[in-house]
Amino acid sequence: MNFAPLRCNRVSERMPSATLRSRERGLTLIELMVSIAIGLFIVLVATTIYVQGLSTVRFRAGQSENLNNSRYALSVLDNELTKAGYRRDPMQAIEDAFPADGAANANNACQFARGQSAYAPDAKSLCIRYQARDVSETDCAGVDGKLGAASDVYVALPPARACSLSAIR
Repeated sequence: MNFAPLRCNRVSERMPSATLRSRERGLTLIELMVSIAIGLFIVLVATTIYVQGLSTVRFRAGQSENLNNSRYALSVLDNELTKAGYRRDPMQAIEDAFPADGAANANNACQFARGQSAYAPDAKSLCIRYQARDVSETDCAGVDGKLGAASDVYVALPPARACSLSAIR
């Protein structure tokens, strides 16, 4: 077996020095511009995704706030509407509990007939009236129940409170 020594050929031995310098020069201007364009495109796509994400977050936050506001409004309406026609003494006739109003209330333009506890004076309003449950309960104007002593709750019943629930424009 004959083993001949292996000789490694170097690049410099095979190429002239002028050719070697041209290959080691680096990036050309076109390669640099193409790589910058690709990088800018990637940054543009990332920025667009980020801005759309922020827009979506703001939209969802607004929707959540609207939903919470509508839930609150429905809760307030539910609390008021369930009181319509409430009488502390269920044995009292509804006509006695809710007498007729002589003239429209100056605060809310509601004018009830005898025994009437709810009606709609127009397409955007609803008038209800009820008797205060206890001293802590207030009417739409914030006036307390003025029930007096607990012993006379069923004896001297004050007139019912009237509230006007107008639609928001």
